[in-house]
Amino acid sequence: MQLLPRITVDKPWGRADLPPPFPSPAQGKTGEIWFDSPAPLHALLVKYIFTSENLSVQVHPRDAHTRAKG
Repeated sequence: MQLLPRITVDKPWGRADLPPPFPSPAQGKTGEIWFDSPAPLHALLVKYIFTSENLSVQVHPRDAHTRAKG
């Protein structure tokens, strides 16, 4: 099985103790792990979010929807 390349993003609200199969960082706090999608799926973003604090809910509507709603 081939694994996708990962991009680790440190965040102040992240965690120092990640669950398996992710390695815990040697220092700092990992907030997100993004997976680099293969070329046919370049528009797809897959990521895990690890948090030690409550986060707000975020919605990212399409531009056309945003313009229609003002």
